[in-house]
Amino acid sequence: MRLVFLLSVLFIQACVVKVGDHTPRVNTSVSSLASEDSSTFKSYVLIPSSNSVSINDLQFKEYSSYVKRLLKKNGYKDSQDKENPDLVIFVGYGIGEPEQSQYTYSMPIFGTTPTGVYTLNATSTNNGGTTQLDGTLTQQRALAVTGYSTHTNIRTNYTRHLACSGPFRSPISVQSDLIG
Repeated sequence: MRLVFLLSVLFIQACVVKVGDHTPRVNTSVSSLASEDSSTFKSYVLIPSSNSVSINDLQFKEYSSYVKRLLKKNGYKDSQDKENPDLVIFVGYGIGEPEQSQYTYSMPIFGTTPTGVYTLNATSTNNGGTTQLDGTLTQQRALAVTGYSTHTNIRTNYTRHLACSGPFRSPISVQSDLIG
């Protein structure tokens, strides 16, 4: 039963992949039976669940690395003896169909605006008790946000999935061409 719980935790952790600022979606399903001595099984080998996938496939290596990292963290060891591991785990993976979502955002528009502060440039002349003032009065301007423009964009999301079958107790006929 302990193995069932451990596998549940491993599968949940393996399914959580955070990409960008998206909240990850996790769907986990665990169905397993375990023998009483299952906690002693510590060496494993990972093989593709599809016959059309080679163990040297780059995607298989990537997805297997996620599973290996979690298994290592929980005390399991990658089998050095590829012919006789304690456990055989089949790894299936894929990328779902694209899902598009639309979002809208606003961008500021900058321009010059009046500040309410005035400058007076003047010259005064005095002619027999009369003062004459010649000059200009200007309002100062500053760079500021003068409005907003709305933009719409489309985001495309791809859902990745990982499925592990097993573990199966060896000896299972593990073909050497699958193992590499």
